[in-house]
Amino acid sequence: MSVIALSADGFLIAGLLRDHHHASVFDAAFGDDVVCGAEIGLRTKLVPKLESSVGLFLLDSASEILFSGDAGDTSASRPSRRYGVEWTNDYHPLSWPSLEGDVAVTHARFQGDHPAQAAPYASLAGFGNAPGNYIPGAPDMVASAGIRLGEKTGWFAAALSLFRTAAGCRPVLIPWSQSLTDLTAPKKLTEHGWYS
Repeated sequence: MSVIALSADGFLIAGLLRDHHHASVFDAAFGDDVVCGAEIGLRTKLVPKLESSVGLFLLDSASEILFSGDAGDTSASRPSRRYGVEWTNDYHPLSWPSLEGDVAVTHARFQGDHPAQAAPYASLAGFGNAPGNYIPGAPDMVASAGIRLGEKTGWFAAALSLFRTAAGCRPVLIPWSQSLTDLTAPKKLTEHGWYS
């Protein structure tokens, strides 16, 4: 089920998702994994040549799927909730350059209690997190900035930089960050895509 309502100034998206493609394999491996969420936001072009939007989102999952590097596989775990805000910007000062900048801040936590993890986290009481509720590897913040130089067809150059942080993904709750920069210079053959 999915509901999408659009207007000139805002958007509202709500939905419920369950993987029915491989239902028997999926149910055996991960149980009844239902994901339900919603997003509401505003989009504006008040500043000339700048499209900017901000959205608030909420996502509930009946079972968080976690990756285990030591085992090399994934496994189902406790229910989780994610909520946050995302701000996106796309600026076209002329026909050939464009700039983009996006930032998303997310609060991702398991729901309920996990007695096996409670003891290691007990000494951290008062830091704003229930014992053992951090989701390993879930980003707290993701930001990206990019520039693209080139007309609608022909050669163009682009650079995109991505930065993300997460807290509580290691046993002693050491925050980590990751940065990635991508440079590319392909040729676009048509205005609407790569092929004529």
